[in-house]
Amino acid sequence: MLLQEERWIRSFARRSRLSPENDKMLGKYSIQGDKESIKKIIGLQSKICIEIGFGNGEHILYQALNQPDVLFIGCEPYLKGVSHLLTSVVKHDLKNILVWIEDARKLIVNFPDKSIEKFFIFFPDPWPKRSHNKRRLINAEFLNLLTKKMSITGETLIATDHPGYAEWIELYIAQCNDTTYTQDDFGSYALTKYHRKALQAQRKVRFFRVLVKSDIL
Repeated sequence: MLLQEERWIRSFARRSRLSPENDKMLGKYSIQGDKESIKKIIGLQSKICIEIGFGNGEHILYQALNQPDVLFIGCEPYLKGVSHLLTSVVKHDLKNILVWIEDARKLIVNFPDKSIEKFFIFFPDPWPKRSHNKRRLINAEFLNLLTKKMSITGETLIATDHPGYAEWIELYIAQCNDTTYTQDDFGSYALTKYHRKALQAQRKVRFFRVLVKSDIL
């Protein structure tokens, strides 16, 4: 029988390297992904939010600066973006950001159920070629995992400017029996590099706010 991790298809490609200085910083701000370490973190935090694919870190930095009592965990395999965020974390002397540079699913699966307040997934790679669609991060299995880990008042916020991926996301949300969703703007958030590119190219951005169904709370 295959282990769960062996069934996962990678939705990213590792790019760039960390400088020795940033590698040292990463050691300071990395989250340990084992269940015991996560249990200790949860015991110290009232609210935890996770951003999956934070790019250069504009949004997670904005959230951490404006909500110092919330712990923000950023998952990002793109090491140049990790370096960019770590530089800002040190500059602002932030104590409420931790970083994970491996597959986000390997971390999320180890969190207790109903322990995450928010998941942010902004402009995930659309893998536009039909033969590559299977590499898309959003699918039924992944949405079910997020729903399982969301608190009863939690939510998953997803944004994309790729029309085909938006239809794909809508389809798989509908297949997740324990969730409902709205398509309203998220309100307070920072524009990311990819969001700016979408606006400059006049591409429509679709927003999905995924919630746990009230009848199962």
